[in-house]
Amino acid sequence: MLVLCVWSVANLCVAQSRGGSGFGTVRGKVSTLSNEVITENFIIVDSLTGEKAEKEFRRRKQEPIAGAKVRVLGTSLGAITDANGNYIIRNIPRGLYDLAYSADGYKTDIFKNVWIKSDTISEIDLLLEENISAQREVVVTANRFEQRLQDVAISTSILEPDFITNRNSISIDEALRFVPGVNFTGADINIRGSSGVSFGVGSRVQLLIDNVPLLAGDDGAAKWDAFPTDFIERVEVVKGAASALYGASALGGTVNIVTQNAYETKTSLLAYSGIYDAPRFDTWRWTNRTQFFNGVELSHKQQFGALGVYGSLSRRSDEGFRENSDFARLRLFTKFAYRLSDESNLTTLFTFAEERKGNAIYWQDLNNILRDGSQANARLYSDKLFLAPIYTRKLSQRTTFITRGRYYRTNFIDSQGQGSLANSIGTEVQVISLVGSKFNWTWGGDAQYTTVSSSLTGEHQLFNLAGYGQVEFPILKSLTVNFGIRADALVLNSDSLTGDIKSGEWIASINPKFGFVYALNEYSSLRTSFGTSFRNPAITERFTTTAAPPIVPNPNLKPERALSTEIGYLFAYSRPTPLMMGIVLSEITVDASAYMSLYRNLIEATLATGGISFDNVSNARILGTELSTTLNFNRRTVLVTASYTFLNARDETRKVPLYYRNPQLFYVTTEFNYGRFSLEWNYRFIERFSATNPDAPLIFGLSTPPILNVDETVNAHIHDLRFGITLPFGILNLYVRNLFNYTYIEQPATPAPIRHFFAQFRTQF
Repeated sequence: MLVLCVWSVANLCVAQSRGGSGFGTVRGKVSTLSNEVITENFIIVDSLTGEKAEKEFRRRKQEPIAGAKVRVLGTSLGAITDANGNYIIRNIPRGLYDLAYSADGYKTDIFKNVWIKSDTISEIDLLLEENISAQREVVVTANRFEQRLQDVAISTSILEPDFITNRNSISIDEALRFVPGVNFTGADINIRGSSGVSFGVGSRVQLLIDNVPLLAGDDGAAKWDAFPTDFIERVEVVKGAASALYGASALGGTVNIVTQNAYETKTSLLAYSGIYDAPRFDTWRWTNRTQFFNGVELSHKQQFGALGVYGSLSRRSDEGFRENSDFARLRLFTKFAYRLSDESNLTTLFTFAEERKGNAIYWQDLNNILRDGSQANARLYSDKLFLAPIYTRKLSQRTTFITRGRYYRTNFIDSQGQGSLANSIGTEVQVISLVGSKFNWTWGGDAQYTTVSSSLTGEHQLFNLAGYGQVEFPILKSLTVNFGIRADALVLNSDSLTGDIKSGEWIASINPKFGFVYALNEYSSLRTSFGTSFRNPAITERFTTTAAPPIVPNPNLKPERALSTEIGYLFAYSRPTPLMMGIVLSEITVDASAYMSLYRNLIEATLATGGISFDNVSNARILGTELSTTLNFNRRTVLVTASYTFLNARDETRKVPLYYRNPQLFYVTTEFNYGRFSLEWNYRFIERFSATNPDAPLIFGLSTPPILNVDETVNAHIHDLRFGITLPFGILNLYVRNLFNYTYIEQPATPAPIRHFFAQFRTQF
C-alpha cells in the first residue's frame, strides 16, 4: 500500500490498493480558527551551531464546524459534518472532481482536482474563513449559470426551503406572496406591477423548474401545484425584463424552482389538517357545516451507486371556505440523477398531477360574497404531465454542455363538456464557458412545438425557435459588465371555431440586455441593468369562443412588449457584532432599488361587438422603488425580514392609473427560536387597487355589480401566526392564518381566504 500526503490549504492523504470496485471515499474534518489564542513551545535548532533554544509561538485555536455541507460538484453526492466537524462521502465513482465546502457564516471554499480511484480513501481537512458578506455565498442561476447573488446585475430574491416548509405551503405561490415586490391577483403572479387581472390566462412571468420552462401551451398559465415543496433547494425570483435569456412570457421576470441534488437515504412524511372559521358576518354564511381541509405527502430519496432517486406522492383536499371552491388533488413527482461517466450525468424530472375542483370565479353580490355568482356550480377536472430529461457533460475544466428536453401536457374538461388539451415538446442546447476569473460566456438555442385541441379555441399548432448568447467580463477589478441578446421566432397555424384559418403566420422578436455590477467593498455593491422583453398572446386569448358569457375571438392580437431598467444597492454583512445585553447581530442585509418599466400593447379583456374580447388596449409606464432588509440576531434566535414596495403605474393611452395595480406593498416576518420552540408572525399590507376597469361588471355579465369600483375596495391587512415545537419523533406546527378574520380581495369579486386554523406534523426516518 502506498500512502501519499500533500499539504496545502488542506491536508490530503490518499491510500491506494490493488483491484477496485469502481468507487472511492472522501472523508475529513471541517474547522475554523476561533478567537481563542493558544500558546505552544517548540525547540528550535540552529543549523550552523547546533544550539537548541525554546521559543514560544501563539496561534488561534481550531474549532470544528458542525452542519457544514460538503458536495462533490457535478454529482448528487454530499455530506453534512457532525458535531465534531467530521464528514464522510462514500461510493464516489472514479474520476476527477472538485469538492465544495460551505457553512452559514463562512466563505465557501472549493478544493479542486481530487482524483478518486477504485477503493481509495481521500482525507481532506479544510479550514473555512468567517464570511463578512452572506450574500457573496448565495449561488443563483439568474444568468443561466451559477454565480453569487452579489454579482448579479438584476434584482433577484431568494426563497429558502425552510420558509416554504414552515408555512405549510401546499404550492409555491403561497410562499411567493412574501417575496419583496411580488403579490398575486388570484392565481396570477404580479412582479412589480407587471400583471393585472387575467384569471389565470397569459402569465407575464416565466415559470421554470431547474431552468426548464413550465407554462401551459394553451392558456400560457403557471400551474403552481405541479411539483412538491419539500425537495426544493431554493426559489429564485428575477425581477424585470428577462426575455434576453428566457424568451417569451418573461415580460415581468422569472421564477426558477431549483430542486435538490442530495440523495442521502431519507423518508419524509408531512401531514396537516385544519378548519375554516365562520365568516366575519352571519349574512355571509353559505353553509352551517364546518369546512375542513387536510393533506398528506410521503417522499423518499436514496442513492444506489451512481443513481440518485427521489419520489414524492401527495394527496390534498379542501372543502372550501366559499361555495363551489372545494378541490381534491393528487400528485406524483420523481427525480432521477444518474452519473453516466466521470464527465457526464443524466437527470430526469417527472410529474403527474390531477385535480377535481369547483369552478367559482366571482361572488354573487355584496351580501353573499361567499356564494358562487355563476349559479351554474360548474365543476372542473384537470391533469398535468411533465417530463424533462437533462443531460450535462463537462467538456473540460472550464466548459460545460447542457441539453434540456421537455414534454408538457395539460388537459381540462368542465361539467359543461368544454375542455382543452395542449401538448408541448421542446429541447434546449446550452454551452457555458468560464474563460477566467469573472469572465464567462453562455450561448444556446431552443426549439418547441405545441399543439392545442380545444372546444373553446379550435385546433392550433405553434413552432418556436430561438437562439441566445451572453458574455460577462470584468472591465476593472471591481466593475463587471454583462451583455446578452436573444432572437425568437414563432410560426402559427390555426383553425379557429369561427372558420378563420391562419397558416404560416410569423411573429419575431429580438431582445437585448445590459448590466453592470460595481463592488464597493467586500460587503456592498451597486448594480444597474437595462433589458427588453415580450410576450406572445396565448391561444386562449386569441381564439376563445363561448356563448355564456359571450366571448369573441381576436386572432389579430399583437405581442406585448416591455423595456425595463433599474439601479440597485446591496449591502450584506454577517460578521457577529455584539450590541447590548448579550444580543449579537449575526447578519444584516439591505437591498434597495429604483426601477422603471415601459409596456406596449398590453392585453386586457374588453367589451366588443357581440360580447367580450381580448385586445391590445394600452401602453403603460411604471415607476417604483423597493427596499428589503434581513436582521439575524444570535444566529437565528430572532430573525426579522421586512420589505416595502412603492410603484406608480400609469396607463399612458387612457391617461389614468393602470388598472388593478397595488401602489404599496409592505411585508414583515418575525421569527423567534428558543431551544425546541419557535414562534413566527407574518404581516402583509397590500394597498387597494389604484384603479379598476369601469366596464368590469358588463364584462363579467353581472346584473348586480360586485365590488369592482376602486372607491369600494379596502386595503388588505393580513396577519398569520405559527407556533412550532421540535419533538423527539418530528416537528409539530400550529397555525392561524388571517388572524383577525380580515375580509379583502386579491382580484375583483373574489374574496381571499377567511380565518382558518390547522396543525402540521413533519417527520423523517
